[in-house]
Amino acid sequence: MKRIQCSDLSIKLDKQQLDRLIKGVLSVNYSIFWGFDSGKMVLNIYSAEGNHTLTMMKHKSFLEIIEVDIKTEKMLHTIDQLVPIKVELNRKKQEERIKKEDEIYRRIDKYLLELSDYLKSGDEKTAEQIKLKLAHLNSELLKLKQDS
Repeated sequence: MKRIQCSDLSIKLDKQQLDRLIKGVLSVNYSIFWGFDSGKMVLNIYSAEGNHTLTMMKHKSFLEIIEVDIKTEKMLHTIDQLVPIKVELNRKKQEERIKKEDEIYRRIDKYLLELSDYLKSGDEKTAEQIKLKLAHLNSELLKLKQDS
């Protein structure tokens, strides 16, 4: 599994959920360390695989996970059993995929308009270059859809 890094999350934790998270992580023999910096709490979870971090924003009655850096699937599974994090990570991944698709479609639209203009003006050389760009964008789009 590759490293999971995600920012701009919003997963709210009350005190009981935070306690469960800490006790759960400690119960499977991981070490933890946390500190506060400018209203943010950084929870470091140490395992043989590496240092995993959860960055949280401190609010009056709860903490909000705003960023994660998780190195292994095993740690993700451990944390997800204690705090529902996979749902939010999947939602963010889907959002990012949709943004990338939209950007590719915008570029395709732009090139199609240009292609039409160059074909009307008889500039076959530039039209062929644009066709290559369109083929490349189509490949990017297909790859993006296969990866999801």
